[in-house]
Amino acid sequence: MKINLHNHSNYSDGLFSVEAILHNADRLGIGMVSITDHNEIRGSLEALKAASSYKVIVIPGIELFFWYMGKITELLVYFRKSDEILGFYNEFLSNKFIPTVKKPEELAVLVKKYNGMAIMPHPLAHKGCLRNKFDYPTINLEEKNTMTIDAKGSVNSKCFGGADLHLYKNSMKCFTEVVGNPTVDDLFNGNFESKAVDNCRMSPLKRNFQRTMITPLDIKYLTLQLVRKKIFNKGFIKPYI
Repeated sequence: MKINLHNHSNYSDGLFSVEAILHNADRLGIGMVSITDHNEIRGSLEALKAASSYKVIVIPGIELFFWYMGKITELLVYFRKSDEILGFYNEFLSNKFIPTVKKPEELAVLVKKYNGMAIMPHPLAHKGCLRNKFDYPTINLEEKNTMTIDAKGSVNSKCFGGADLHLYKNSMKCFTEVVGNPTVDDLFNGNFESKAVDNCRMSPLKRNFQRTMITPLDIKYLTLQLVRKKIFNKGFIKPYI
């Protein structure tokens, strides 16, 4: 089974609507998908409701965006049910869009409280856990990411590949290939074998540039977002394929 657990919709800084992401995942044979907007769960909840219309399993998710020791750091977290991600979301943010995390253990306790699972995304990027020395107690590592250089996990790591979808036309070129057809419980309990697959033809230099600098794609995205929000006030329905 192919799974892709790192996608951003137009509820945060992605170009595509939730419907577009699900449609594209279904079309490309992705069996399990998650919408992981930055400190935002409306897209994730919308995907849960729309999942029955597609041949994909939707995992409620969010990419946390927080301050740690003076640096913005990111962590992907996932839950089994809508009430679990809602409970976590309301407690984590506490009326702050960008909260401060003092200790990794405190965040780990909160994720566990709501039966969640965490993955360290793009660990070596400028908002990555490893680069920012955010020692979150998880063996789940995003080894490959469409937008950044690869990171190597330990022998015991559960390795994932993430599209980190924002703007790309071929949105599912980086994904996780899992042996067999694991259930959601298998995923959360670590009862699976996987490898990260990256079919995106982009040099490490370009990936680093893409991650740290404003690019023409960013300008295109910002322009389209302005048009969408100010004029049409609705999302893009058809995916770019």
